Amino acid sequence: MIGPAKRGAIVRHRWRDALIAVLVGLAVSASYAHSADKAPAQTMPPTATPTGFDLEFGGQILSDYVYRGFSITDRGPTVQGSARAVFHGYFVGMTATGIDVPFRAPAVLDFHAGVRHPFGPILFDSRVNYYYFPDSFIPTTNIPGKFDYWEIQTRPLWTVNESLLLILHAGYTPNFVNLGASDTWLSGTAVVKGPLQPLPGWGAYLSAELGHQWMGTTDANVNLPDYFAWNVGSGLVYGPLSFDLRYYDSSMTKEECWIMTGDLGAAPGGASSPANPFGLRSNWCGAALIGKISVDTSLSKLGLLKPSR
Repeated sequence: MIGPAKRGAIVRHRWRDALIAVLVGLAVSASYAHSADKAPAQTMPPTATPTGFDLEFGGQILSDYVYRGFSITDRGPTVQGSARAVFHGYFVGMTATGIDVPFRAPAVLDFHAGVRHPFGPILFDSRVNYYYFPDSFIPTTNIPGKFDYWEIQTRPLWTVNESLLLILHAGYTPNFVNLGASDTWLSGTAVVKGPLQPLPGWGAYLSAELGHQWMGTTDANVNLPDYFAWNVGSGLVYGPLSFDLRYYDSSMTKEECWIMTGDLGAAPGGASSPANPFGLRSNWCGAALIGKISVDTSLSKLGLLKPSR
């Protein structure tokens, strides 16, 4: 027979499994790679390996933050900042992003290290990310929780010509948000870009991404849903500044959305399942139109550091 203490621990563990997926460690750094997961091509990624030492940094303001199909800011605005030291293609950095999720962490800190290396027209960006969620609590309790985890990612960028860029993005973790479930992400992005003729010095782009998320089974035997996610949008670029407007959506049902996010504002009335017995429905995964303003630069671009060979 299970005692009260053990029963309470099981309940807390199942709540955590149902609510945690929202944090998906938003990798996404300010200059193409806030962990290689930034809403694709909202700013133009580097297309060559830098030489010598440089320091890249930037930030962005977003009306909502949709990560791989669902909001991690409770459909509200947020800010993000990052800094990254680069030396002959090797890099190490950190990105901080404000979040609003059920486990109450105010932000996620993405520590990452990796290498960019060209092979002909293709630039490979490969890295390891560690996502740290400070001051986290098990949802609906005052019990501290640990949801940190690591992920490996690779993102080949093929510069087809001056106007077309193709991006493949793959990520994998064996222990998604410390739940015991594996998480595999694979997506493809196409970017069409060029100068904006009426405005000298300005550039414009159109881009679209289609991805699929494969989720495993948690330590508490909860099957997290697999789903498709996509976005399409356009933007303007002027020097280090970019302005992006983008449409996001996914194939998740509202009931699956609750399983992935644990949205505390979800409403009952949907179809029940073992992972969602009350049929709770969340709006965090539906269609959304999101605007973003970002700045991405480096010491060398500002003329404060001359790249050395």
